[in-house]
Amino acid sequence: RRQRQMCIRDRSETRHEHNTPHVLKQYALQADVPVPWVDIGLRATHPVLCISDFVLALEKEDKLDNVLFCGHGPSDFKDFWTKYRDGHPNHAIYSHHATHLSRCIPFWLHGDEGVTHKKKSLLCLQAQPILGHGSSRGADLNTLGSTFTTRWLFSVLLARLYKKRPAVLHRLVDVWALQLKDAFEKGVEVTCWGKRRRIYLVTLGLKGDWPALTSLGRLTRHHLRNAPMALAPAGICHLCGAGRRDYPWWDFGSTAAWLTRKEALPLPWRAASGFVNIPQDESLPSFYMLDLFHVCHKGIAADFTASTIVSRMLVLFYAVHLCRLVCDGAFSNTVSYTHL
Repeated sequence: RRQRQMCIRDRSETRHEHNTPHVLKQYALQADVPVPWVDIGLRATHPVLCISDFVLALEKEDKLDNVLFCGHGPSDFKDFWTKYRDGHPNHAIYSHHATHLSRCIPFWLHGDEGVTHKKKSLLCLQAQPILGHGSSRGADLNTLGSTFTTRWLFSVLLARLYKKRPAVLHRLVDVWALQLKDAFEKGVEVTCWGKRRRIYLVTLGLKGDWPALTSLGRLTRHHLRNAPMALAPAGICHLCGAGRRDYPWWDFGSTAAWLTRKEALPLPWRAASGFVNIPQDESLPSFYMLDLFHVCHKGIAADFTASTIVSRMLVLFYAVHLCRLVCDGAFSNTVSYTHL
Protein backbone atom coordinates (compact mmCIF):
# COMPACT_ATOMS: atom_id res chain seq x y z
CA ARG A 1 0.00 0.00 0.00
CA ARG A 2 2.83 2.38 0.84
CA GLN A 3 4.50 1.80 -2.55
CA ARG A 4 1.18 2.40 -4.32
CA GLN A 5 0.67 5.67 -2.42
CA MET A 6 4.19 6.79 -3.36
CA CYS A 7 3.55 6.02 -7.05
CA ILE A 8 0.32 8.02 -7.00
CA ARG A 9 2.07 10.92 -5.25
CA ASP A 10 4.98 10.90 -7.71
CA ARG A 11 2.64 10.83 -10.69
CA SER A 12 0.56 13.72 -9.36
CA GLU A 13 3.66 15.81 -8.64
CA THR A 14 5.40 15.34 -12.00
CA ARG A 15 2.26 16.13 -14.02
CA HIS A 16 3.85 15.05 -17.31
CA GLU A 17 0.43 14.61 -18.93
CA HIS A 18 -0.47 18.23 -18.12
CA ASN A 19 2.63 19.56 -19.88
CA THR A 20 1.60 18.15 -23.28
CA PRO A 21 -1.02 20.83 -24.14
CA HIS A 22 1.45 23.59 -23.30
CA VAL A 23 4.09 22.08 -25.60
CA LEU A 24 1.56 21.72 -28.42
CA LYS A 25 0.45 25.31 -27.97
CA GLN A 26 4.07 26.53 -27.90
CA TYR A 27 4.68 25.06 -31.36
CA ALA A 28 1.31 26.18 -32.79
CA LEU A 29 -0.06 22.61 -32.92
CA GLN A 30 -3.15 23.24 -30.83
CA ALA A 31 -6.35 25.19 -31.41
CA ASP A 32 -8.61 26.23 -28.56
CA VAL A 33 -11.95 24.67 -29.44
CA PRO A 34 -14.80 25.42 -26.97
CA VAL A 35 -16.13 22.35 -25.15
CA PRO A 36 -19.89 22.59 -24.51
CA TRP A 37 -21.45 20.16 -22.03
CA VAL A 38 -24.79 18.62 -22.98
CA ASP A 39 -27.44 16.54 -21.25
CA ILE A 40 -27.68 13.04 -22.74
CA GLY A 41 -29.35 11.30 -19.83
CA LEU A 42 -26.35 10.65 -17.59
CA ARG A 43 -25.94 11.83 -14.00
CA ALA A 44 -23.74 14.68 -15.23
CA THR A 45 -23.55 16.59 -18.49
CA HIS A 46 -21.31 15.21 -21.23
CA PRO A 47 -18.57 17.06 -23.23
CA VAL A 48 -18.79 17.40 -27.01
CA LEU A 49 -17.05 19.42 -29.73
CA CYS A 50 -19.09 21.36 -32.27
CA ILE A 51 -17.90 21.16 -35.88
CA SER A 52 -18.62 24.88 -36.45
CA ASP A 53 -16.50 25.77 -33.41
CA PHE A 54 -13.75 23.63 -34.91
CA VAL A 55 -13.79 25.74 -38.08
CA LEU A 56 -13.73 29.04 -36.16
CA ALA A 57 -10.85 27.84 -33.96
CA LEU A 58 -8.85 26.80 -37.02
CA GLU A 59 -9.48 30.21 -38.60
CA LYS A 60 -8.20 31.93 -35.47
CA GLU A 61 -4.99 29.89 -35.64
CA ASP A 62 -4.67 30.42 -39.41
CA LYS A 63 -4.93 26.66 -40.03
CA LEU A 64 -7.99 26.52 -42.27
CA ASP A 65 -6.03 25.81 -45.42
CA ASN A 66 -3.90 23.12 -43.77
CA VAL A 67 -6.63 21.20 -41.94
CA LEU A 68 -9.96 21.96 -43.63
CA PHE A 69 -9.24 22.90 -47.26
CA CYS A 70 -5.94 20.99 -47.50
CA GLY A 71 -4.81 23.13 -50.42
CA HIS A 72 -8.08 22.82 -52.37
CA GLY A 73 -9.77 25.90 -53.78
CA PRO A 74 -13.35 26.75 -54.79
CA SER A 75 -12.94 25.14 -58.23
CA ASP A 76 -12.00 21.79 -56.63
CA PHE A 77 -15.11 21.75 -54.46
CA LYS A 78 -17.35 22.75 -57.35
CA ASP A 79 -15.84 19.99 -59.47
CA PHE A 80 -16.43 17.50 -56.64
CA TRP A 81 -20.13 18.34 -56.45
CA THR A 82 -20.48 18.22 -60.22
CA LYS A 83 -19.17 14.65 -60.22
CA TYR A 84 -21.12 13.69 -57.12
CA ARG A 85 -24.38 14.66 -58.86
CA ASP A 86 -23.95 11.75 -61.30
CA GLY A 87 -24.59 9.22 -58.55
CA HIS A 88 -26.72 11.33 -56.21
CA PRO A 89 -28.82 13.75 -58.28
CA ASN A 90 -31.45 14.11 -55.56
CA HIS A 91 -29.13 15.10 -52.72
CA ALA A 92 -30.38 18.08 -50.72
CA ILE A 93 -27.32 20.15 -51.54
CA TYR A 94 -28.49 20.69 -55.14
CA SER A 95 -31.68 22.38 -53.96
CA HIS A 96 -30.28 24.25 -50.94
CA HIS A 97 -26.90 25.42 -52.23
CA ALA A 98 -27.13 25.20 -56.03
CA THR A 99 -25.70 28.71 -56.52
CA HIS A 100 -22.64 28.32 -54.31
CA LEU A 101 -21.43 24.71 -54.53
CA SER A 102 -17.85 25.99 -54.53
CA ARG A 103 -18.27 26.96 -50.86
CA CYS A 104 -19.71 23.61 -49.73
CA ILE A 105 -17.22 21.38 -47.92
CA PRO A 106 -18.02 17.62 -47.96
CA PHE A 107 -17.58 15.56 -44.80
CA TRP A 108 -17.90 11.96 -43.74
CA LEU A 109 -18.75 10.85 -40.23
CA HIS A 110 -17.02 7.91 -38.61
CA GLY A 111 -17.96 5.84 -35.59
CA ASP A 112 -15.83 3.07 -34.15
CA GLU A 113 -15.41 1.34 -30.83
CA GLY A 114 -11.88 1.10 -29.51
CA VAL A 115 -10.34 0.46 -26.11
CA THR A 116 -9.27 2.77 -23.33
CA HIS A 117 -7.76 2.31 -19.86
CA LYS A 118 -7.70 -1.36 -18.79
CA LYS A 119 -9.05 -2.38 -22.21
CA LYS A 120 -12.48 -0.92 -21.55
CA SER A 121 -14.58 -0.31 -24.65
CA LEU A 122 -14.81 3.30 -25.81
CA LEU A 123 -16.94 4.60 -28.68
CA CYS A 124 -15.27 7.36 -30.70
CA LEU A 125 -17.35 9.68 -32.90
CA GLN A 126 -15.60 11.94 -35.38
CA ALA A 127 -15.90 13.76 -38.70
CA GLN A 128 -13.50 13.75 -41.65
CA PRO A 129 -13.17 16.23 -44.52
CA ILE A 130 -13.33 14.23 -47.75
CA LEU A 131 -10.96 16.32 -49.87
CA GLY A 132 -7.57 16.23 -48.18
CA HIS A 133 -3.88 15.92 -48.96
CA GLY A 134 -4.45 12.56 -50.67
CA SER A 135 -3.24 9.08 -49.83
CA SER A 136 -0.22 6.92 -50.54
CA ARG A 137 -1.83 5.81 -53.82
CA GLY A 138 -3.00 9.19 -55.13
CA ALA A 139 -4.94 12.37 -54.48
CA ASP A 140 -8.30 10.72 -53.91
CA LEU A 141 -8.48 10.32 -50.12
CA ASN A 142 -7.81 12.30 -46.95
CA THR A 143 -5.46 9.93 -45.18
CA LEU A 144 -2.01 11.52 -45.39
CA GLY A 145 -0.80 13.20 -42.22
CA SER A 146 -1.66 12.81 -38.57
CA THR A 147 -5.15 11.69 -37.58
CA PHE A 148 -5.23 14.76 -35.33
CA THR A 149 -5.61 16.78 -38.54
CA THR A 150 -7.64 14.39 -40.73
CA ARG A 151 -10.22 13.41 -38.07
CA TRP A 152 -12.30 15.95 -36.15
CA LEU A 153 -13.42 14.56 -32.82
CA PHE A 154 -17.02 15.08 -31.74
CA SER A 155 -17.17 13.01 -28.56
CA VAL A 156 -16.31 9.70 -26.92
CA LEU A 157 -18.51 7.50 -24.76
CA LEU A 158 -17.67 4.50 -22.60
CA ALA A 159 -19.54 1.38 -23.69
CA ARG A 160 -20.70 0.69 -20.14
CA LEU A 161 -22.67 3.94 -20.23
CA TYR A 162 -24.82 3.03 -23.23
CA LYS A 163 -24.78 -0.76 -23.73
CA LYS A 164 -27.63 -1.27 -21.27
CA ARG A 165 -29.09 2.20 -21.85
CA PRO A 166 -29.15 2.81 -25.62
CA ALA A 167 -31.13 6.02 -25.07
CA VAL A 168 -27.90 7.66 -23.86
CA LEU A 169 -26.22 7.01 -27.21
CA HIS A 170 -29.34 8.07 -29.12
CA ARG A 171 -29.40 11.43 -27.33
CA LEU A 172 -25.73 11.99 -28.10
CA VAL A 173 -26.43 11.26 -31.78
CA ASP A 174 -29.35 13.72 -31.69
CA VAL A 175 -27.01 16.46 -30.43
CA TRP A 176 -24.48 15.68 -33.15
CA ALA A 177 -27.12 15.61 -35.88
CA LEU A 178 -28.51 19.00 -34.86
CA GLN A 179 -25.01 20.50 -35.02
CA LEU A 180 -24.44 19.04 -38.48
CA LYS A 181 -27.84 20.21 -39.70
CA ASP A 182 -27.05 23.73 -38.53
CA ALA A 183 -23.62 23.61 -40.24
CA PHE A 184 -25.36 22.58 -43.49
CA GLU A 185 -28.13 25.17 -43.43
CA LYS A 186 -26.49 28.20 -41.80
CA GLY A 187 -22.83 27.53 -42.46
CA VAL A 188 -19.89 29.33 -40.88
CA GLU A 189 -18.55 32.75 -41.86
CA VAL A 190 -14.75 32.78 -42.15
CA THR A 191 -11.98 34.52 -44.04
CA CYS A 192 -10.75 32.19 -46.75
CA TRP A 193 -9.42 32.35 -50.32
CA GLY A 194 -8.70 36.04 -49.96
CA LYS A 195 -12.02 37.37 -48.64
CA ARG A 196 -14.78 36.97 -46.08
CA ARG A 197 -17.10 34.13 -47.10
CA ARG A 198 -19.75 31.83 -45.67
CA ILE A 199 -18.91 28.17 -46.12
CA TYR A 200 -21.29 25.26 -45.61
CA LEU A 201 -20.33 21.88 -44.12
CA VAL A 202 -22.14 19.03 -45.88
CA THR A 203 -22.36 15.58 -44.29
CA LEU A 204 -22.57 12.80 -46.88
CA GLY A 205 -22.74 9.71 -44.72
CA LEU A 206 -21.64 7.68 -41.71
CA LYS A 207 -18.97 5.03 -42.19
CA GLY A 208 -17.80 2.34 -39.83
CA ASP A 209 -18.11 -1.34 -39.08
CA TRP A 210 -21.55 -2.94 -39.10
CA PRO A 211 -22.00 -3.11 -35.28
CA ALA A 212 -21.32 0.63 -35.05
CA LEU A 213 -23.72 1.45 -37.88
CA THR A 214 -26.38 -0.75 -36.27
CA SER A 215 -26.11 1.05 -32.93
CA LEU A 216 -25.79 4.59 -34.26
CA GLY A 217 -28.46 4.19 -36.97
CA ARG A 218 -30.83 2.13 -34.80
CA LEU A 219 -31.01 -0.40 -37.64
CA THR A 220 -33.36 -3.39 -37.52
CA ARG A 221 -31.96 -5.04 -40.67
CA HIS A 222 -28.35 -6.00 -40.07
CA HIS A 223 -25.84 -8.85 -39.99
CA LEU A 224 -27.22 -10.34 -36.75
CA ARG A 225 -30.76 -10.81 -38.07
CA ASN A 226 -30.28 -13.98 -40.13
CA ALA A 227 -33.38 -16.11 -39.42
CA PRO A 228 -33.97 -18.47 -42.37
CA MET A 229 -36.65 -20.48 -40.54
CA ALA A 230 -38.77 -17.46 -39.55
CA LEU A 231 -42.00 -16.79 -41.42
CA ALA A 232 -41.12 -13.11 -41.92
CA PRO A 233 -37.37 -12.62 -41.34
CA ALA A 234 -36.23 -9.02 -40.90
CA GLY A 235 -33.32 -9.28 -43.33
CA ILE A 236 -29.59 -8.94 -42.92
CA CYS A 237 -28.88 -5.76 -44.92
CA HIS A 238 -30.22 -2.24 -44.48
CA LEU A 239 -29.48 -1.43 -48.14
CA CYS A 240 -31.33 -4.30 -49.82
CA GLY A 241 -33.77 -7.14 -49.13
CA ALA A 242 -31.17 -9.85 -48.58
CA GLY A 243 -32.33 -12.26 -45.88
CA ARG A 244 -36.00 -11.32 -46.11
CA ARG A 245 -38.63 -13.79 -47.27
CA ASP A 246 -38.03 -14.72 -50.94
CA TYR A 247 -34.70 -12.85 -50.85
CA PRO A 248 -32.10 -15.59 -50.15
CA TRP A 249 -28.91 -13.86 -49.16
CA TRP A 250 -26.79 -16.86 -50.17
CA ASP A 251 -27.79 -16.44 -53.83
CA PHE A 252 -24.84 -14.73 -55.51
CA GLY A 253 -25.98 -15.21 -59.09
CA SER A 254 -26.65 -12.41 -61.53
CA THR A 255 -30.41 -12.95 -61.11
CA ALA A 256 -30.41 -12.90 -57.28
CA ALA A 257 -33.63 -11.41 -55.91
CA TRP A 258 -31.84 -8.99 -53.59
CA LEU A 259 -29.91 -7.69 -56.61
CA THR A 260 -32.61 -7.53 -59.31
CA ARG A 261 -35.92 -6.91 -57.53
CA LYS A 262 -36.50 -3.17 -57.31
CA GLU A 263 -39.74 -2.91 -55.32
CA ALA A 264 -39.69 -0.50 -52.40
CA LEU A 265 -38.49 -1.93 -49.10
CA PRO A 266 -39.57 -0.76 -45.64
CA LEU A 267 -37.12 1.49 -43.85
CA PRO A 268 -34.55 -0.50 -41.85
CA TRP A 269 -35.55 0.98 -38.49
CA ARG A 270 -38.58 1.30 -36.25
CA ALA A 271 -37.54 4.61 -34.70
CA ALA A 272 -35.25 6.73 -36.85
CA SER A 273 -31.89 7.93 -35.62
CA GLY A 274 -31.25 11.66 -35.31
CA PHE A 275 -29.11 11.41 -38.44
CA VAL A 276 -32.25 11.50 -40.61
CA ASN A 277 -32.59 15.20 -39.70
CA ILE A 278 -29.38 16.01 -41.60
CA PRO A 279 -30.19 17.19 -45.16
CA GLN A 280 -29.16 14.28 -47.36
CA ASP A 281 -30.09 12.04 -50.27
CA GLU A 282 -33.65 10.76 -50.72
CA SER A 283 -32.38 7.22 -50.15
CA LEU A 284 -32.08 7.52 -46.38
CA PRO A 285 -30.56 4.07 -45.66
CA SER A 286 -27.63 4.85 -47.98
CA PHE A 287 -26.44 7.38 -45.38
CA TYR A 288 -24.99 4.40 -43.50
CA MET A 289 -22.02 3.29 -45.57
CA LEU A 290 -20.50 -0.16 -45.16
CA ASP A 291 -16.75 -0.39 -44.76
CA LEU A 292 -15.68 -3.48 -46.76
CA PHE A 293 -12.59 -3.94 -44.62
CA HIS A 294 -14.82 -4.19 -41.55
CA VAL A 295 -17.55 -6.28 -43.18
CA CYS A 296 -14.97 -8.88 -44.17
CA HIS A 297 -14.04 -9.62 -40.57
CA LYS A 298 -10.84 -11.50 -39.87
CA GLY A 299 -12.71 -14.70 -38.97
CA ILE A 300 -14.48 -14.82 -42.34
CA ALA A 301 -11.48 -13.62 -44.32
CA ALA A 302 -9.13 -16.06 -42.60
CA ASP A 303 -11.37 -19.08 -43.32
CA PHE A 304 -11.91 -18.00 -46.92
CA THR A 305 -8.20 -17.36 -47.51
CA ALA A 306 -7.16 -20.66 -45.90
CA SER A 307 -9.69 -22.62 -47.96
CA THR A 308 -8.50 -20.91 -51.14
CA ILE A 309 -4.86 -21.65 -50.39
CA VAL A 310 -5.60 -25.33 -49.68
CA SER A 311 -7.59 -25.79 -52.88
CA ARG A 312 -4.92 -24.07 -54.94
CA MET A 313 -2.19 -26.17 -53.32
CA LEU A 314 -4.05 -29.38 -54.25
CA VAL A 315 -4.32 -28.27 -57.88
CA LEU A 316 -0.65 -27.31 -57.90
CA PHE A 317 0.35 -30.64 -56.30
CA TYR A 318 -1.46 -32.74 -58.90
CA ALA A 319 -0.18 -30.53 -61.73
CA VAL A 320 3.43 -30.93 -60.60
CA HIS A 321 2.97 -34.68 -60.08
CA LEU A 322 1.49 -35.06 -63.57
CA CYS A 323 4.35 -33.11 -65.13
CA ARG A 324 6.86 -35.40 -63.46
CA LEU A 325 5.08 -38.49 -64.78
CA VAL A 326 5.05 -37.06 -68.29
CA CYS A 327 8.72 -36.10 -68.10
CA ASP A 328 9.64 -39.54 -66.80
CA GLY A 329 7.85 -41.18 -69.76
CA ALA A 330 5.25 -42.89 -67.59
CA PHE A 331 2.57 -42.31 -70.26
CA SER A 332 2.45 -43.53 -73.81
CA ASN A 333 3.15 -40.94 -76.51
CA THR A 334 -0.25 -41.72 -78.01
CA VAL A 335 -2.18 -40.49 -74.95
CA SER A 336 -3.71 -36.99 -75.10
CA TYR A 337 -3.04 -34.94 -72.00
CA THR A 338 -5.18 -31.91 -72.76
CA HIS A 339 -8.19 -33.27 -70.89
CA LEU A 340 -6.06 -33.94 -67.82
